[in-house]
Amino acid sequence: GVHYLAGEIGHIVVNPEDEETCRCGNKGCFQVMVARKRLLEMAENGRQEYPDSQIFQGKNTNTLRIEDIFQASNHGDILACSVIDDVTTWFAIGLSSLILVHDPEIIIFHGMYAGAGDYFLRTLQEKIHAHDLIKNGKDVELAFSSFGKERGVLGGAAYVVAEYFNTHDLYKT
Repeated sequence: GVHYLAGEIGHIVVNPEDEETCRCGNKGCFQVMVARKRLLEMAENGRQEYPDSQIFQGKNTNTLRIEDIFQASNHGDILACSVIDDVTTWFAIGLSSLILVHDPEIIIFHGMYAGAGDYFLRTLQEKIHAHDLIKNGKDVELAFSSFGKERGVLGGAAYVVAEYFNTHDLYKT
């Protein structure tokens, strides 16, 4: 776009009532609502009510990881499922808007959410499908990226190769 902001989906406001300010200055940005920090804080805030949660088994505040929440939610842990239910609400709001704009066949999660597991995908699919316009259309497949930590290197390499073939006169006869 003219201001180089096209595709900045992390700054779509999904919850204008949220208290936390994003680094862009807005409140309720998509990336804030689904951030690691927020999920870990939600889990930690639930520690007193759910001290026996699988999330905390063998962990203290300093060693709690997002993977602990994902794993516990996939085993039906009440607190972990509650945290994932919350985050999938914000994902559903943001992604439903993107689906209406771009009409994708598939949405692929990478980064920290690539290991979220079945509970995350199933819950998110149900919430996205609940939106009237989307449930009347084709289903959008949700999937996890199969690329590991090397995804950035692979993307960079693909870009270099594409640029090479687009800028060199290889096709002149």
